[in-house]
Amino acid sequence: MRGVKMNKPLRTSSFALPCTCGHSHPSQRLGQGVAFNVSVARPRSTLVDPTKTTQLRRRFEADFIRRFRKIIKHIKNEIIELDGFDLNGVTTNRRFDFPTDQAKVAGFMSWLQTEVDAEIFNGTLVSPRFVAAQNSWMNTYIQTAYRRGMATSLAEVRKAGGKATATYVQDAFLRPVHADRAGIIYSRAYEGLANITTEMSKQVSEVLGQGLLNGSNPEVLARQIVNRVEKISITRARMLARTEAIAAHAEAKLNVYEDANIQGVGLMSELLTAGDDLVCEECDAASAAGPYEVAAAHGLIPLHPNCRCTWIPVITSGKEITLS
Repeated sequence: MRGVKMNKPLRTSSFALPCTCGHSHPSQRLGQGVAFNVSVARPRSTLVDPTKTTQLRRRFEADFIRRFRKIIKHIKNEIIELDGFDLNGVTTNRRFDFPTDQAKVAGFMSWLQTEVDAEIFNGTLVSPRFVAAQNSWMNTYIQTAYRRGMATSLAEVRKAGGKATATYVQDAFLRPVHADRAGIIYSRAYEGLANITTEMSKQVSEVLGQGLLNGSNPEVLARQIVNRVEKISITRARMLARTEAIAAHAEAKLNVYEDANIQGVGLMSELLTAGDDLVCEECDAASAAGPYEVAAAHGLIPLHPNCRCTWIPVITSGKEITLS
């Protein structure tokens, strides 16, 4: 685990500041702040989605599904309706009716790549990867998750007695530290999607080649190819949407904590699980191992695909915080 547990015995203060994470902690020192020893109970029913990004992630997934289903529709049309491989001899279109099966596969894969570029990458595959990543349609969802993470952290700081300007989130997002870290997530998501479509194309090529050798009819051939698109691309793309949205939310929160820490305030992060029966042993263990130093917490969430964990700040002197 990349986090560092703070377990050095320290003297406690004569008073304790409340922690909002819902866990019981031994007295610990947080930066130059006051040590604490508190336990705050939280209703389990409120922890199903501690990031409050469920609807955003669902919209992100739905966008992926819509795009890949358009490709599926076009595949069925080319293979079945237009008989593109001339398997039934019912049309004269025969887009992929080449002399050899190898040429047919190559022709179809070239067409499929054009479809993927248009529907999945919005025509950016011809651009340099970095440029394409910074202009991807996915960034709308990632940026929204990131800004929500910033706003949530801001609310936590204010609740603890800290101060912040009304335009902090808008202003801070444009600063290099936030823009660059969001950009890293943009690039990672783009590369992840590129890897997904590459694997999809590989398996579609194999299925198509075998189907042509077997003399499969258009319906069977189309069904086998669509199966690969659904099982590889849609399944993995949905996971990508969930994972990167959670990652953006978590990293944004940590970056705001660091903004406060730069101004001389000691902050730590406590990993908050969803708190329901679906929480896995890995997340439970990570939560129990906290709190974590902010610097060591980067990249820890999500702990696994479909992780719903988030960070909660442990603030020792909220009145000293000013975010602007």
